[in-house]
Amino acid sequence: TALIVILTSISIYTFNIGNSRMILAKYHEKEKKILPFQVTHDHTLSRFDERARVLKSGSYIEPYKN
Repeated sequence: TALIVILTSISIYTFNIGNSRMILAKYHEKEKKILPFQVTHDHTLSRFDERARVLKSGSYIEPYKN
């Protein structure tokens, strides 16, 4: 898995592959504290949208077998 971050003077670009999760923190003036927020989402089949993306690509999903 991997995370890539590109910072410019006006933007943050993020790229993730696999189950890497990126969390950033931002100071909230109103609440007077630093709060985390999730930037990326896990690429796991337990997420409905990820399952739909895999199936739409023409791939298939098999049940896990020990």
